[in-house]
Amino acid sequence: MDDCFAFDFDGVICDSARETALTAWRAAHTLWPEAIAAQPDEEQLARFVRLRPVIETGYENVVLVALVVRGIHDDAILDRFEHLCQRFIDDERLDRADLRRRFGQARDAWLASDPQSWLDAQGFFPGVVDAINALHAPRCIITTKEDRFTRVLVQRAGLEVSAERIYALEAFEGGGKRSVLEHLARAHPASRIHFFEDRLQTLDRVRDLPGLERYLVDWGYNTAAERELARTDPRIRLLDIAGFTAVLARQQPRGR
Repeated sequence: MDDCFAFDFDGVICDSARETALTAWRAAHTLWPEAIAAQPDEEQLARFVRLRPVIETGYENVVLVALVVRGIHDDAILDRFEHLCQRFIDDERLDRADLRRRFGQARDAWLASDPQSWLDAQGFFPGVVDAINALHAPRCIITTKEDRFTRVLVQRAGLEVSAERIYALEAFEGGGKRSVLEHLARAHPASRIHFFEDRLQTLDRVRDLPGLERYLVDWGYNTAAERELARTDPRIRLLDIAGFTAVLARQQPRGR
């Protein structure tokens, strides 16, 4: 069998930081209407985009908005976001399920009321979609974005990944991306799985899975310090877009 290629979506294929920020502000406004406006100012938006590497899953964006508005220093957020997020949730007596619901509802409402501006707030990293579409091997998407939003954007990008190969948040909630990779390993027992991510922490969590090749892309939502750590890890390949294209181009159908 050919090898199997698995791609994270946000930060590898889709440049969604601006849309994520605008959605998160709308969601945060429903919780704290007097303290947080429905839209960020330009400085707040720039800070959020700069801090986007700390986010792993959707509801955390709402917490990040609150930390930015409260004036928490960028360095503190970059260094200790997991701790700050947990403390904020505890102090405010927030429920993660409610945060997740509000974030999804804010995105749904925007998409329903003005789909063109929602789509225009997204971007796709140059060359990535073409490289994936040219790939001669099974491919899939593994993303913490909700399924209904991912499918719209996959279609918008012209990305050739079938619907059953999109593993979105609903497919692995509670099990993380690891559960999907384990499923792929069982489905393709004779193949190597190539996993492309922009979050070093996610790659670290699956470092023990056999037959898994791990790649960190340098154009996604990661920091210079994380890229340097990846560069010193012999079991992770740090890729720029040229390297990414070359890795995929080398995968030709067997027997040719």
